[in-house]
Amino acid sequence: ALGTCDRAGALAVDWTLTRDAALAATLEVRAGCVATVSSGERFALFGGGDGTADVVGVRVFRVAPAAQLALARVVVRGGYDEERGGGILVEGGLELRDVMVERCYARRGAAVFAMGGGATVVALATSFVHNLAERGAAGYALDGAALALNRVVAESNTADFRLAGPMRGVPLMDFVSPSLNLTDAGQCGSAFCVSGQETTLDVRNSRFANNYGMHVTIASNH
Repeated sequence: ALGTCDRAGALAVDWTLTRDAALAATLEVRAGCVATVSSGERFALFGGGDGTADVVGVRVFRVAPAAQLALARVVVRGGYDEERGGGILVEGGLELRDVMVERCYARRGAAVFAMGGGATVVALATSFVHNLAERGAAGYALDGAALALNRVVAESNTADFRLAGPMRGVPLMDFVSPSLNLTDAGQCGSAFCVSGQETTLDVRNSRFANNYGMHVTIASNH
């Protein structure tokens, strides 16, 4: 679906969604590619899942090392991967602007999983809602990855080690954060996890609400 950006060595592609799209396979942004996906009407890319472990779908995006993906005014919905990054797996660069990532599932980082020193995620005016994972339902940064959140809402995400039967997680702290910066934190919450050396999470002007899980939230008012 990403055309020339779906192979190694492509330079750039600009894709405008004109309707909702159900995916049969992951959209791959290969090394060396710069991809932009936008929608004036907030159309959705649907991975086929329902935000639980029971309904199997596909991951929506994978951003390879040395690749760049920018999403604007789109919905990433129902992404699924058994292990990590059901919505978006990031090893390169990702920018989310006025995006919603919802009802995704993976054991770690259901909505977004970023890994490695070359992985950066910048989210602006973006929402993460109703995602389910064992850890970090909205986002997981590992081994040098960097997450920067500004005017982000993380709401009704669930992290639960059991992933069986009804969700009985403990409600975690809701907050509006003027500023939060974590480096090498090794901390995990229902919404976001930060793990590994030189891994960072920077949160500004953002709100977490009604997230549930087995951990204490990593974030508070500072």
